[in-house]
Amino acid sequence: MKRYLFLLVFITKILFSQNINYDPIQIKQFDHKIRLGISPGIASVKPAFLDESATSWVYNAFFNSLLGSKNPLVYSPFKPKAARMQTFDWEVHYTYKYKLEISYVKYQTLFSADRGTAATAIFYTPGNNDYNWSLFEGARLLKYYNRVDNIKISYLFILPKWKWIKVGPTLIYEKYHEKNVVSIGSYTLRRQTATINPTLRTWNAGGESSILYNLKGIYPGITSRFFLYKWLHINFNLYYLNRTGNFSFNGVQILQKTKDNEANFKELTFMVPNYNGDPKDIGIRTNIEGEFKICRFSFILGYVREDYKRKYLSYFGTTFGNTEDVILKTPNWGFGEIANQHKASRDQIYFKFNMAFYL
Repeated sequence: MKRYLFLLVFITKILFSQNINYDPIQIKQFDHKIRLGISPGIASVKPAFLDESATSWVYNAFFNSLLGSKNPLVYSPFKPKAARMQTFDWEVHYTYKYKLEISYVKYQTLFSADRGTAATAIFYTPGNNDYNWSLFEGARLLKYYNRVDNIKISYLFILPKWKWIKVGPTLIYEKYHEKNVVSIGSYTLRRQTATINPTLRTWNAGGESSILYNLKGIYPGITSRFFLYKWLHINFNLYYLNRTGNFSFNGVQILQKTKDNEANFKELTFMVPNYNGDPKDIGIRTNIEGEFKICRFSFILGYVREDYKRKYLSYFGTTFGNTEDVILKTPNWGFGEIANQHKASRDQIYFKFNMAFYL
């Protein structure tokens, strides 16, 4: 939150230090304005699932050991990295007397990875009396799709002393859909001294699972417009995110088993995760734009920073299959998922082209 306040103060200080004589009220005004816009862009996104895996896996492995599990504990030595994604947005925006603004925006984010570009969560287990130590990739983000449908209503007031500034409250209704296609699993190797299945090696050999989130919420914000020149405007928006909904986690993962002391031993089995719950996202979205206007056309270079934390009000389910030698992310119910808040972030740069119609 401090970084956003600093950014707002910094921009305001620069703008107020300028001798700006431009008065938008003196320009010919129209009662109605309709604006259509499209905006491709790129984004660096760190989905909440990656941070969730890094923390919850550790908590759940420890909690499972207290319940008598012989599987080893795990640690997450590396922070998950963000993935670079493509974005495409489109917008319908209506303005009444340059005060009331109503807009509908659809945001879309796409990502498809190969082995070299996938975002992952890495884990280390020191082993125990039955298992050797190992370093394994617990979660790999294969595909990501995010769609946000956003209806925004703002009412802007002109500041009496600075007529080139408009500022006002904003109310947003948002429907949020997120799909993560992931591969999950662990790597375990039983010691030669293990009493059961010595030298048994078990790892995730393939398969994928889909994690779907459907959330919605109504939340407030602040919208401001700085009319520096007739051809140059600065737009600044700050929103408080608060959305709730449900999620599902389903799929099939292929497990392969071999033994070091039995060269001919190979076994393929499956595990089927099946989880549901009630997530909640809380955070901040900041948006700043530089708008260049030519007649009814405008060109915008924009930046979005989004930080939020996802927590679960409930998280339950199980993983079906032969998982005796698998260190599961969630054994039965999500103790680690519920006990923690999972960070997510988004940095987006976009170029928007607008066409306006006046009535």
